Amino acid sequence: MKARVIYYFKLAIILLILSSCDTSVDNVKKAEVKVIESKQDLNKARDDFDKDVKEFRKEAEQKISNNELIIAGFKLKLTNKNTTNKLACHQKIKELEIRNNELKKRMNDYQPKVIDSWEPFKSRYTADIDNLKWSLKYTTIDTLK
Repeated sequence: MKARVIYYFKLAIILLILSSCDTSVDNVKKAEVKVIESKQDLNKARDDFDKDVKEFRKEAEQKISNNELIIAGFKLKLTNKNTTNKLACHQKIKELEIRNNELKKRMNDYQPKVIDSWEPFKSRYTADIDNLKWSLKYTTIDTLK
């Protein structure tokens, strides 16, 4: 009887050890699956981020290009118009051109490294380019004086 108890006790310990090994293997497999899923999520987030940056750059380039056309139009109109304050008009046009070039340079120089810095940059840049667009919209040769 004592031998049986010892036998069953040993058997129970062996089964316990074996069942805990299975649990460890299952835990490792689950952890591997989670790692793979996390990598996939990270890759998708990177792709989405890269796509957002690319689209925003494209839109910014278009806006800057449109601003350049408007500024060129101001210059052309100013050369064809006799105005007493040509120097002041040239200066105002130059200021608008400098602001546009600064925005262009800022966009070209910006290298987003982390998502956290991209959103604030994007917000500030959008506000600045909209401000310039507003200035260009409400500027005419007559108001440049």
